[in-house]
Amino acid sequence: MVEDNLIKITVEKEIKSLFKYYLEILEEQKLPESQHNLIRKKVLDSSNNTLRDVLQFLSYFDFTINAQRVENAARTKEIIYSKTIYSPPVIID
Repeated sequence: MVEDNLIKITVEKEIKSLFKYYLEILEEQKLPESQHNLIRKKVLDSSNNTLRDVLQFLSYFDFTINAQRVENAARTKEIIYSKTIYSPPVIID
């Protein structure tokens, strides 16, 4: 279903954005390299586990789009937002 895929894509994007933000904060810290690498690995592992668990949980549900609410949100520009995070390249699988 289109709705299910939209939910999954949105949740995945937001979780990745959150964990990229955590990595950005980590980059600002002045830590010894070994400690930095350990914390970075934990953040990436947690991100992957969280994403996998949430997507698995969402697979138990079927979603439908409320066309009227989407139309109203688009009309009032309620759903338009932007978020920009600048950080070194990060791969989260």
